[in-house]
Amino acid sequence: MGSSSMWMTLLLPALLAVAMSAEALTVRPGCVDRCGNVSIPYPFGIGKDCFRGDGFEISCGKDSVPLLLGTGQNMDMRVLNLSLSPYPVARVMLPVAWQCFNSAGNTSSSVEAVINLKPDGVHRISRDHNELVVLGCNTLGLLASGPPGNQLFTACLAFANDPSNLEDGACWGVGCCSVDLPMGLTNNMVVMGSASETKLDGCPCDYAFIVDKGYYKFHKADLNMNGSQTSMPLSLDWAIRDNGSLPWTCADAATRPGYACKSVHSDCVNSNNGPGYTCNCTKGYEGNAYVDNGCTDIDECARPEDYSCHGTCENIDGHYKCDCRTGYDSKDAYTQSCNPKFPLPAQISIGVIGGILLLAFLAFFIIIRKERQMRHELYRRNGGPILEKASIIKLFKKEDLTPILKPSNIIGKGGFGEVYKGFIDGVWVAVKKPISGNQMESNQFANEVIIQSKVIHKNIVRLIGCCLEVDTPMLVYEFISQGSMG
Repeated sequence: MGSSSMWMTLLLPALLAVAMSAEALTVRPGCVDRCGNVSIPYPFGIGKDCFRGDGFEISCGKDSVPLLLGTGQNMDMRVLNLSLSPYPVARVMLPVAWQCFNSAGNTSSSVEAVINLKPDGVHRISRDHNELVVLGCNTLGLLASGPPGNQLFTACLAFANDPSNLEDGACWGVGCCSVDLPMGLTNNMVVMGSASETKLDGCPCDYAFIVDKGYYKFHKADLNMNGSQTSMPLSLDWAIRDNGSLPWTCADAATRPGYACKSVHSDCVNSNNGPGYTCNCTKGYEGNAYVDNGCTDIDECARPEDYSCHGTCENIDGHYKCDCRTGYDSKDAYTQSCNPKFPLPAQISIGVIGGILLLAFLAFFIIIRKERQMRHELYRRNGGPILEKASIIKLFKKEDLTPILKPSNIIGKGGFGEVYKGFIDGVWVAVKKPISGNQMESNQFANEVIIQSKVIHKNIVRLIGCCLEVDTPMLVYEFISQGSMG
């Protein structure tokens, strides 16, 4: 464009790259679901009765390159991918507009990329997913959209007095600029003009294109492409607009024939870029809401990377449960870890106390066992096996006589030992407890008991039994006032 005020007009649309999961791609029965490596979900389709209507037809040639038909554009657009939700977009390739200059500053070559979508069609150039990019030195790009007399204008200036100031990756106005798009675009015209009479040697060409946000990265060498970059990917928003420009809402469409949301567990969503509506599967379901039974339950438990659960996961229809296992708790097991109901200090305390109780029980058990062993040994040493044969003698256990052996029950005391009065087995008795260590009584005890059990005299009390489970055995007599215990 140099010294002359040359203007080039072109029409460019746009589209977003949104990948679609394989589980969500469904088509009508008998229809092809893929062209090359691109999945074709209904309402898009290939062939008769496989697509919803104008703007949704896909052509798949021998080279397996899908083309979007019926958009109103004078050229078919190559499809990169098609998305149903959460953003209904068609990602396509569209030409780049450019013009280059000779040393005299005159245009030596140029390409006009004219694109014009149907104003009442299903597609709109996406404002959310695209941007206008202008490359050059002292180059003004002006985007005009809308019908004549009611146009919206968006401008972007790429300016550089010195090509050495250009920086790879930087698109902030020096050699490269970018700007957002207005809403509702079906057509647009980009006008490129020079902001200076001088054309720099390092900037032989001007470029303008609409492209997916984040796709293009500026490089200084791009100013010398000389037409080698012929197209860029962009995103087209689409919606169900069966009645042309009539601003249908979900409420209107649901009561009319041809309502597009066919599947159970589907929701209608009003389009945010022009009239019309789209269909999504309800929360907890996935698939294609535009075909019968196209929305199916999501097994969230099989996708822990997408659906958080810090406890035990259980899939249910349309949702999933996440609970902590027994003994653990969490304020929200979906987002927060499950922790033991008892904090660590409490667990340590309980463990210590439990350990002490266990040791005490073991000590008690050992003591009782040793006590029983000692009693058994005393019983044997004191003649128990011999006395078992004397049927008229009762052998008392130590605990049977313990309640009687109290200081308050003493009725006699001497060199032989102590005598206690008590009540046992329904009779009054006198318990003779010899002095500990009396070897004679200990060695001759069995014989003494046997002899005394045979003595029958009115002035001698009857021997009832004895206790052998002590160091010095004890005798139990029938208590008779003023009686003799030998």
